[in-house]
Amino acid sequence: MKPSIYSLTRQTMQEWVLEQGEKKFRADQIWEWLYRKRVQSFEEMTNLSKDLIAKLNEQFVVNPLKQRIVQESADGTVKYLFELPDGMLIETVLMRQHYGLSVCVTLRLAVILVVPSVHQA
Repeated sequence: MKPSIYSLTRQTMQEWVLEQGEKKFRADQIWEWLYRKRVQSFEEMTNLSKDLIAKLNEQFVVNPLKQRIVQESADGTVKYLFELPDGMLIETVLMRQHYGLSVCVTLRLAVILVVPSVHQA
């Protein structure tokens, strides 16, 4: 499974870009696309070369979440269900309050309990 590009710090992104034979400023461009323009794919990064976009696609994912369900209620509350690459689910509820927005995040994890068998002689 490829790591998310968001797992890189600015420093490690700069190091990665240099390892690819690119100029250091390319890391700043990628950072801008990710954190300011909030792109959903590397192909949206129009000031990068096709070669660099291909390298990014080979080694990283931009958005590891798949949006499964969106439900909006009459009061403006929005419920999202996202799926991670490993199949685990994240439920998020965005609630509009008089003071602003609140977010509730719930992970649905499968837990396997392994209990060793005890043998007595």
